[in-house]
Amino acid sequence: METGYHPGEKHLQGRMGELAVAAKVGQMITPVIPPAAIQFLREQFFVVTATLQEDQIPWPDLLLGHPGFLQATGPSTLHISGIGQDRGFQLGQEIGTLTLQPHTRRRMRLNGTVTSLEAGLTIEAHQVYSNCPKYIQARTFEPRTRPEPQTLHLTALDPTTLRIIEQADTFFVASGARGYGADASHRGGHPGVIKVQDAQTLSFPDFSGNRMYNTLGNLHLNPKVGLLFVDFADGHVLRLLGKAEVLIGEDLSRTVEVHLEAADLTQHAFPYHQRFLGYSPHIPRSEGEHP
Repeated sequence: METGYHPGEKHLQGRMGELAVAAKVGQMITPVIPPAAIQFLREQFFVVTATLQEDQIPWPDLLLGHPGFLQATGPSTLHISGIGQDRGFQLGQEIGTLTLQPHTRRRMRLNGTVTSLEAGLTIEAHQVYSNCPKYIQARTFEPRTRPEPQTLHLTALDPTTLRIIEQADTFFVASGARGYGADASHRGGHPGVIKVQDAQTLSFPDFSGNRMYNTLGNLHLNPKVGLLFVDFADGHVLRLLGKAEVLIGEDLSRTVEVHLEAADLTQHAFPYHQRFLGYSPHIPRSEGEHP
């Protein structure tokens, strides 16, 4: 994986007329974890990952720990402790990580390759960069007791999963293409930002971001996609897998339509209560707007 843009990202940047802006923004991408990021990683208790499976399905996951479970152990090395073999990570696997701190609206991406599975998970970083605070809802968390997590495998959306999706103000997208890496990204909006068209189809707008088009560029090369939702009210975690179609309007507005193929719901997987502090001021007044 290179630190620069791949053909899919360049295609979207050109289609949107953003090649020059993307080239400037892309200068911040580095294989080295900067000092500020080292401290930021130490403070977090969760990270979202995206890994490319053998069939090129981007698999989203939520890894939990105590502050300190994310450690930079070298200039370009991230170790995630306490991760069991049952999570399915593999040596040499392309992986993307997204570390998010909601109450400060800070986030950073670290994408690379799995190099060790001893005492957790070790990643050799190829791309490290921060993202802007747009569309992140501010919230804090406190630990809570929970029942034993239980995973249910679904073939279509049911009332519980529909509620989670329709009430979501935050979700995560796993995308990637073999040879070009995997990526985990954040999406946010007011509840209802995701439109459920039927039990197998949903869609969401692609709001203006950093002009890199990482996610849409990946989907241009590989339409397979994974979505991850955290139900902050009940602590459930919902994973959806499917194929995405990027719809670009005459006004260059962008909508991602996802045709679902598989889903699983892990009940009580997120052992924290939230205190909601406020919506991002960057969310468009109408989710139909694409700033």
